[in-house]
Amino acid sequence: MSRNFDGVNDNISFGSDTSVDGFVSLTLSLWINKGAIPNANMTLCAKGRALDVFGFAINTASQLDWGRSWSGCDGKWTASSATVIAGTPTHVVLTYNGAAPTNNPVIYINGASIALSRSASPTTNLLSDAANSLIIGENSNGTQDYTGL
Repeated sequence: MSRNFDGVNDNISFGSDTSVDGFVSLTLSLWINKGAIPNANMTLCAKGRALDVFGFAINTASQLDWGRSWSGCDGKWTASSATVIAGTPTHVVLTYNGAAPTNNPVIYINGASIALSRSASPTTNLLSDAANSLIIGENSNGTQDYTGL
């Protein structure tokens, strides 16, 4: 299914059914074709506020960001360079195993693993995502809207 996101209020919500809850380990696979470079972060996929329970986003430098909440300190990783080019269809895959705070995500762009930098290290226990809807295209606050296909 292809969807055009206008950057205003478009999203696809899967709700918070048990079939999309309790992600400890996960893989997200998306085909994206980003619009113009944003003035703010654009959420690709999230549960809760972007980079709260978990969030996968494009920042203003066109880098991919991944964040996951832990009870001590949240983890946050960013691609080391601009990885998403406006107007270019791109296959993006993220894998993450939250079984231990020392685990790092792996992000692939068109099949190639990219370098990530960690700006915050997760500590203590992985927080549950069960109370939050799985959303594509914006975060649960209805902000950080994605622009593109």
